[in-house]
Amino acid sequence: MPTPYPPLVDGVTSPATAQQRAELAHHLASWALVGYAHAARDGGRGVPARALAGLFWVVGSLIWPIVKVVARRTAHDPSRRFYATPDAILGVRVTPDGWHIEDHVSRTPGEGHGKRLRQLVVPTLLAYADEHHIALHLTTRSPKLAAAFQAEAPGLHQVGHRSPFGLIHLQREILCGLCGEPFAAAEGDPA
Repeated sequence: MPTPYPPLVDGVTSPATAQQRAELAHHLASWALVGYAHAARDGGRGVPARALAGLFWVVGSLIWPIVKVVARRTAHDPSRRFYATPDAILGVRVTPDGWHIEDHVSRTPGEGHGKRLRQLVVPTLLAYADEHHIALHLTTRSPKLAAAFQAEAPGLHQVGHRSPFGLIHLQREILCGLCGEPFAAAEGDPA
């Protein structure tokens, strides 16, 4: 059975029209570069992570037309649902293994816009994921964002070690609605 599409969330825009997706693509591209610039200045990440973020910002700025094309393709990808406020965007991609939370960007990083968006979206995603037995996955370079998601999504934990490129992989198994423990699928059950 295919993984269900993430639900709509009250109070949050989910861009669907061509015009809305075009605006979304512009924000994904420009706010991602703003995020890399912020990460390069953020002293809490360590020199290698800051240098990598700075490199992404420089390269992204130099190849801006390509960044816009990639953002346009991402924004129009039918396997993704985006949740947006005027100041933040959160994307969820549907995969055979569950939902992958990605494309978490904001107009002005570090001012709480992403947190406010997560407070609106995450409870609905968790309830729907639990009801429909959907695993959640998240990849981020930000230890602060990883910790925030872990605090907001019970059961989300780090999988493996941080990659050499600074990626942190988090996963939340399918949880049993009765006990809150990871769901143990019967053999042969696709869960």
